[in-house]
Order: sequence, then structure tokens, then C-alpha cells
Amino acid sequence: MSLPVDVTKGAALYKNQCSSCHDDGNSIATKPDFGAQNDIDIIDRYGQFSCEYLSDCASQSSLSDYIHTAMPWGAVNNCDKSCASDIAAYIINLQQTSVPNLGPGDDDEDGVDNPSDLCPLKPGPARNNGCPVPTNAPDPDRGDQIAGLDVYTAQCSTCHGSHGGGTNIGPSLIQGECKVCGDFGDLVDIIEMSMPTPGACIDDCAINVATYVQSAFTASIQATNCAAEAPSPGIFPLRRLNKREYTNTIVDLFGVDKSLMNRIPAEQNSGFDNDAGVLGVNSSLVDSFIDASEVVAAAFVSTLSATPIVSSGDQCNTTSQCRTTYGASATDCVDSLSNQSYCQCGTDRCDAGASPSTSNRLLSCAALNDQCAFDFIKNAGQKIYRRPLSTQENKQLRALYTEGKSIDFAAGIQLVVEAMLQSPSFLYRAEFGTGSLSSGVTPLTSWEIATRLSYMFWATTPDDKLLKLAAEDKLRDKKVIAEQAQRLLSDNKAKKVLRLFFRNLIQQTKILAAPADPAIYPHMTAQAPQLYLKELDAFVDHILWQKEASWDEFLSADYTFVNNALAEVYGFTPPGSDDFVQVSEQGRHFGLFSLGAVVASRAHESETAPVLRGAFILQSFMCVSIEVPADDSGVEIKPPIPDPNSTTRERWIQATKGKDCEGCHRTLNPAGFAFENFDPTGRWREKDKNLPVDASVDLPGTDISGMYAGPAGLVNALVESEQAAQCAVQLWAQYSYGHEMHANTGGADECSMQSAYNTFIGKNKSVKELLIALTQTDAFLYRTEVK
Repeated sequence: MSLPVDVTKGAALYKNQCSSCHDDGNSIATKPDFGAQNDIDIIDRYGQFSCEYLSDCASQSSLSDYIHTAMPWGAVNNCDKSCASDIAAYIINLQQTSVPNLGPGDDDEDGVDNPSDLCPLKPGPARNNGCPVPTNAPDPDRGDQIAGLDVYTAQCSTCHGSHGGGTNIGPSLIQGECKVCGDFGDLVDIIEMSMPTPGACIDDCAINVATYVQSAFTASIQATNCAAEAPSPGIFPLRRLNKREYTNTIVDLFGVDKSLMNRIPAEQNSGFDNDAGVLGVNSSLVDSFIDASEVVAAAFVSTLSATPIVSSGDQCNTTSQCRTTYGASATDCVDSLSNQSYCQCGTDRCDAGASPSTSNRLLSCAALNDQCAFDFIKNAGQKIYRRPLSTQENKQLRALYTEGKSIDFAAGIQLVVEAMLQSPSFLYRAEFGTGSLSSGVTPLTSWEIATRLSYMFWATTPDDKLLKLAAEDKLRDKKVIAEQAQRLLSDNKAKKVLRLFFRNLIQQTKILAAPADPAIYPHMTAQAPQLYLKELDAFVDHILWQKEASWDEFLSADYTFVNNALAEVYGFTPPGSDDFVQVSEQGRHFGLFSLGAVVASRAHESETAPVLRGAFILQSFMCVSIEVPADDSGVEIKPPIPDPNSTTRERWIQATKGKDCEGCHRTLNPAGFAFENFDPTGRWREKDKNLPVDASVDLPGTDISGMYAGPAGLVNALVESEQAAQCAVQLWAQYSYGHEMHANTGGADECSMQSAYNTFIGKNKSVKELLIALTQTDAFLYRTEVK
């Protein structure tokens, strides 16, 4: 029995839950589709339910079932059956009533009943009745979309999801996220060669599935016209200082020993350590920030002497003489006509206190008095908060000083410093923009730009040059921003920040835990992990500062850097130096991929780990999304059983056969197999268990799909890969901005990433030029409105 429906209620539900994606449906009056966003049906951009090409939206039961199980997209069962029935009734009613003034056979309003006017409201894509094919429908000569949907549902949806958005065992097919779905021929080839297993779906089957995938998941998404669009900054989340940034900032502000910050726990994440998405706060972290603020404040005021020093004699004749001696804090020359005159600063004698240590970076007064404290609050507050204090903040901090001053001057200052270091305005990089809105977007203030620049390149608080430009409001000029970015990038402070990009990318904790067993590999020393890190740093520094900083060089350099100790690990001829020097062993160097930091950190105690190596390459250099099957997925993960008569490659091929594994491992395995010549310590080998190493690969699923004889061919393909270049831009942006980027077509960061990518390609993939370009994007210069 069908549910009773309420069209009026459905209209209200639709407005609240559906209209943000599908508009108000008014386009029905002029078009045979539903929803005005790029003529998209019921979110055909995610692909599964078509009103434009199919007849689903004409069926109350089909449409109601679909809404109940999938709408709003991705959130199952958030609209119950009654809700879904009412919305479906509203949509169908809208289609039936929103085409006024047209005769029953005159759909194009030309006054003539043409044959095509008799076409159904939602015609299918493959038809021979003379009905016109919608302009963004798939080519009917390619395949049968309906047949493709049937095959996709049966054979593909388990891995790629019914919505095409991917699962934990299969990548997304949505345009911008799927790098191979845009070319129909390539997509057919990939399906035939490997989907779901080689040869399982060929000829018409592959053509039909490709037709459905393109029409459902990719064809309806249109790239944004960035040149014509208003600024689109995407979303910049509220970011907390991570431990590295916190430590650098405290040291630069107060000059204290950085060991005082050891009480702050390091971030425990497997990606970039400045990713806002993992910089949460818990009670333990709050306690450590409070503890650190007290220790730092105590260390800071310990340089101030509480012993009064009062000068005798005739100090002044005029107030201006006092100001010449004591600065603006001097307010009066008391008893100016007597020989006991003295300069007054606020309520105290200007000389009634010891001058602070000259090494003190934030407090320098002629006398430690109220006026000195108030100047400190104003000036130091601006540096600590990275912006001028508000009137209310100034008032509150003065009140704290006054409270602490009941003990002495130092106690008052200590309370103020503790409060500022515990404030969200210090711990977080809050950004509100100028408040000047256009399309819900506001430019950032010069103070906020100064902060972004400094933490991007130096991972610390802005220096005096940036603060001066911010105070002059000059950091809203893109040319000035680029000049400052170049200045910061040229400083030694930037070297450590750029090194950390690679340490984060490769995961330093994995490098330090390189697991090769010295009992099996005697050349694996306890010092090897640290040597791998030093090799990585030397390699990175060389390309960034002595070469042209080309990303291609990072991927394909035919050299590395070793000292005598690391040469022993690799089996190289020792270079005769304890310092790291450049060496080249012919045919054994493949950029980052052959460094011990990569191959030795992705290994097991007794053998290599080709799956881990493959996952690293695909994730970190192709931006392919890979997830370990969830515990409740039913997929049992079993490493291959050791066998002295089989190579590691052979055993992994055998272990990952079958429908539960092969879908992912047919891509993961080959990328790792290409580097099987490197043993678990990073040493080159020709044999594995006395059997010849086979490093040839047949790699599907990316824009470098193909067969390669070994690592050299795969690396050269990565250098030529557009997908790899786009991935590099996305990763550098994520590290520079400190949050995940939505760079896919139609994504919030599409235009910013496209702008940076164009510069990257135009400047021979220079990483340094890319970093400058990233300071010129909408994502860097603007933010969405704060509500």
C-alpha cells in the first residue's frame, strides 16, 4: 500500500533539504531537466539517478525510494519514507505543472506540432525515434548507458560505490578525482585490461560501462571559468599552532631556551604536521599549554631586577629633557626649578627601577614602572597576537598587570605574559578579513597576510619587516606580497621548513623505525635511520638551493648524497668523507624513490614491502586515494607465507588474488614491484632469495598506465605525468596553507590550484616559483565570510 502524499509539505521539505543542490526547480518551465545547475538532474554530478536522461523522476515509487536511500547525497535515511514520498510528489507535480502555455504537441513553442515535440519529457540517451539528444548527454554511438548501469551495479559498485565516490577498497570516479575517466578510449582500455579483473568486461561490456561512468560521474560537471569568476578562496579552517610553530614562535618572541617547550606533545599524524584537520585540542594539551605559558613567563621576567636604582641630583629643567632621556614614557619634570628635580614616568620616578637586560626582546624601558608595563602590553601584545590589541583586550591585560603589581613589577608582567600565551588569539590563527564582502568573500587584512606569509615560509611569527608593512596596510598588494614571499624564501629559516615538507611526505617516524633486521642484513646499522634522514636533507637542499628546484629533478635525479657510513649500508665505494657528498652509481638512482628514507622505511624485517612502496608512490606522487579495508569489511588481510623458493613479488601476487583484494592490488602491487631491486636496507640487489628480481610492471588505473621494464621507465612516466604534476601542486598547497585542498573540478579550490598549476608548468616545475605563486591565489588572499 502506497503512503499518502502531501505536495505542500513536500515543497517545504524540498526547500529545506534539496534546493541548495538542485535550485528551486524553475528551470522546468523551459528545459526538460530538473535543476538548473549545469542542467544537472537529481545531482547527476555524483551520478546515480538521472532525471535528464532517464525516466526515474516520473515514477513516484522510484523517486521516493531513491530520495529515502540517498538524499541528501551521502547521508542515508536522513529523510524517512514519508518525507521522501512528499518530496517525490512535489517534484513530479512540479514537472507536470511547470510547463504552462504549451500545447500538448508543441514543446518548443514554435506553433507547430513537430515529431520531436512528441518526445517523452525525460528521453533516454540511446534512441532512434528522432528525439534530440540533450547537449551534455553521452554520445549514443558509444554504448548503452542502461546496460552499462546494470554491469556497473553488479561488478563495479562494490569497489567504487553506487555514487561513484569510491570506497575504502576502490577510488572515486568523480571528475577531478578520477584522472583517467575523462578520455573515453582510455577508460574503455582500463576496464578491458583490469576491471574488475583482466578480461572480465571487454568489447560492448566495457564500452557500455564507460558510457555510463562518463555520463553519470563525469560528463555533467563543467570546469569553472576562473577568469570570469569572483574570488573563490575555498574554506580556510581555524588553525592552531602545532608544536613546531609554537616552539619557533616562543623562542623568537622571548628568546628562551626551546627545551622549555618539550612539555608540549608532538602531533601524532601520518601526514603533514600542520594540517588543521588533525590539530585538535584535548584536556591534556590544554594543561601543557598552561604549564608552558607559566614556565615561559617566569623565564622571561627573571631577567628583570626588582632592586630600585634612584639617581640623585638635578635631573631636568623641562619635561622635554625627560623625554629625551627616558622616551615617551616620561610625563613630567618634577621640581624643575630645584636641584633635586627628577623625571616622572606615569606615577613613578623614571629612574625608580633597574633597566631590563638588553637581550630582552619585548620589554625595553628606561624604568620598570606602570608606563613601561602599559607600553609593553601594547607593543608586545601586537607581536604576540600578530595584530593590534582591541581596546577591551588592552583594558583586561592592564587590569591583570595591576593585580600582579601588588607583589612587584615582575609579578604583574608575568601575569600578563601568561594570559597572552594562553589566549586563543595567540594559540590560533584566527582570520576575519577586512569585512568588505563581495559574493560572500572578504579580503584578508594586512596583519593576516603577514601571518600567513611568515608561517608558510618560516613556521614562526612575523618579523619586524612584515609587521611594519602590516601596520602600513601594504600587504594587500599582490606585488608586495610576492616580494616578501621571495625575501622569506631566500632566508635560511625557509630551508628547514622546506626540508620538513619532504620529511612529512615520507613520514619521518617511518624512517626512524626502518625495520630491517641486522641479523639478516649485517650492513644495517643502528645509525642507518639517522643517516637516511641526513641523506634526504642533503638531497633536498642540493636541488632547492644549488639546482633549479625542479620537481622533475626530485623524481628522477641520477645521484644521491652519502658519507662513508651510509656508503657501507648501500654497498657503495666509500667517498672518503664523513660529510655527505654527491655520488652516482650508474643505473641505481631514481630520485626520491631510491633513497633509503623511502625504500628502507617501507620494508619488513626480513623482506621488502612492495605494497607499502606502491601505496606511497600512488598516494604521495599521484594523489590516488587508498585506504586499508575497514575491520568490518569482511576482507581478511594475510601477508604471504615466507617461502625460500619464491620471490617476494611472486608471493604477493599469489596472496592478493581474488575479488576481495585484486581490485586494489592490481594497481598497488605494480607500483611497488618496480623497486624490487632495492632490499629492505636500500641496497641494490639483482636477486631475491637467489632468484632473479623481476622489476617489470604493468600499471593500470592512472594517466601513466602501461608496461615498464623497471624503475627507470616508471620514473620517466611520472616526470611526464600531468596527474603527478597536479598532485605536486596540491601537496605543496596543502603544506603551505595547512589544510586539505579541494582541487577537483568544481571543488572550492579549483581556481586557486589551476592558477598555481599554470605557473608551476610555465616555470619548468620549479618548487620555489610554485611557492611564490601560492601566495597570489584566492585561497591565500581571501576567505569566505565569517558568520
